[in-house]
This record gives sequence, structure tokens and C-alpha cells, in this order.
Amino acid sequence: MTELTRRLLTALVAVPLLLGFIALGDPEGQFWFTDIHHFGLPFLGLISVAIFLGLWEFYKIMEARGFRPMRSIGIIGGLMVGFLAYFSNGYFLTIVLTITILLVMIIQLTKKDLSTAITGISVTIFGVIYIAWLLSHIILLRNIGPELENEYHYTRQMLEQIQGSRDVGLFFVLLVIACTFLNDTGAYFAGRAWGRRKLASRISPKKTWEGTAGGVVVCIVTAIVIKLIFVSQFKIIPCLILGFLIGVAAVFGDLVESLVKRDARLEDAGGLLPGHGGIMDRLDSLLFTIPLTYYYVKIYYYMQMVK
Repeated sequence: MTELTRRLLTALVAVPLLLGFIALGDPEGQFWFTDIHHFGLPFLGLISVAIFLGLWEFYKIMEARGFRPMRSIGIIGGLMVGFLAYFSNGYFLTIVLTITILLVMIIQLTKKDLSTAITGISVTIFGVIYIAWLLSHIILLRNIGPELENEYHYTRQMLEQIQGSRDVGLFFVLLVIACTFLNDTGAYFAGRAWGRRKLASRISPKKTWEGTAGGVVVCIVTAIVIKLIFVSQFKIIPCLILGFLIGVAAVFGDLVESLVKRDARLEDAGGLLPGHGGIMDRLDSLLFTIPLTYYYVKIYYYMQMVK
């Protein structure tokens, strides 16, 4: 079985499951078979699993590199970041990050081997920020409708006029995930067909400028297609710009993860997903594109409000 076949089979299983969890992520929705409100808990559960697996893989990579991260503290702190991203706000997120950082440094004082103090503290905190903090933005993005109502004083009627739907987060989460994944696919095929000039040969030898350009083009087209499918009122020029930015950010996300793996002398972060490597190999670009989309959307709606 070829690598491409394994990728396609994994996608056939994973994509429907992912779409189902995203659809259940509406913080004000309810299960279709009952009147009990779920408040997006299935989606929170999915992201919590992703944070756990991502941090587990990241700390294994750090251990393979010879570092000694405080895995348990990092994972607990990372899960709390995702939890508070859903149930709280930025204020409490900064509190849990501060507590995690201070706790890591205090625990390091109890260790006998002083030669690993700096690296142990650094890689533990970096894991929480790199995996949990960045990925938790997908929870913020999925819940951005109520956030816009509270922070920018939008009404549901105003959101429906601008977006075409009250559930603003659903549209943007699907857009950023579709753009990010199809950017990778577009870059793969464009690189195989026309790739000549290396993009970053020391970090990722297979990446080319031609493949990167193909991925960005596919990303822009995907953003427009998602807009048309949703019959969204999201304006065409901001949509094009967002598609372009997602395409560029996805490349940086992929390169950063490749840099980490190359430093640790590893080919893949893990083997959880056949044909795709580990969970980090699927999250790498999303860790950059999701925060970018979240803040882009906040700026966009703020600009619509002040007009």
C-alpha cells in the first residue's frame, strides 16, 4: 500500500468524524435527539484529546533529543489551557499559564541533576505554549459568535446580516481546517508536478517554491468555495486575503515542526495516523493557521462595527 493510499484511507475515516465534532461544537446548540444542551462539550473533548496526544508526542521528541521535560506538569497545564479557553476568558488563561510556568520552575528546584535545569524548564513551558496555547485558539474560534456578542456588542440579528448565520464559528473553523489541509494536498501535487527550486532544504528537503505556491493557490480557491457553499456574507476580498494568509501561515507551521523533528533527528513525530505520521504532523500547520484566523476574524468584525 502506497503512502498516498494510506493518507486517503485515513482521511476517509478521520474527516467525517472531525466534521461531526465540529458540528456539535456550537456553544449554544443542543443534541439533535434531545432537548439537553451540549454547549460544545464534544468539541472540547476532541480538542482536549488532541492537546494531550500532541504534548505527549512533543515531550517524547524532547526526550529523544536528550532533554528532560516535566511531562505530567506540562500535560496538566496544557489541558487546563484548553479547558479555560472554553469555560472562561483570556484573563483566567493567563493565570493558568503563569501558574504552570511558576510551578515548573519550583519543581525544578527539587531535582538533583542541575545540569538539565534550563533545558527542562524551557522545553516543558515551550510545549504548553506551542501545542496547548496555540491549539486552544480553535475553541475560541468555534465560540467566537457569543464572544462577538459580549465583547463587541453584536446582536444575533447583526451577526446574521454580516455572516448569514448566527453560528459564526462553524463557518470559520471549517474554512481554516479545509484551507489548511487542502493547502498541504495542493503543495504535495504541485511539488511533484513542477517542483524544482528548494524552499528550505536544510529543514524540509522535499518542499519547493513551486509546491508552496500551488498550495497557497489551492488555499485561496478553497476559501472562496467554502464561502459559496455557506452562502456567507463574508466579503470576497477579506475572504481572498484570509485564504492567502492561511496558505502562507500553513507553510511556516509545517517548517517549524520539521525544524523540531530535524533537531531531534526524527522523520515523523509518531505513527498514530497511517500515512500522516503522528498527531503533531497533522497539527503543525493548524497551530499557525488557527490563531491567525481567530485574530483576523476579530479584527474583521471590529472593523465592521466601527464603520
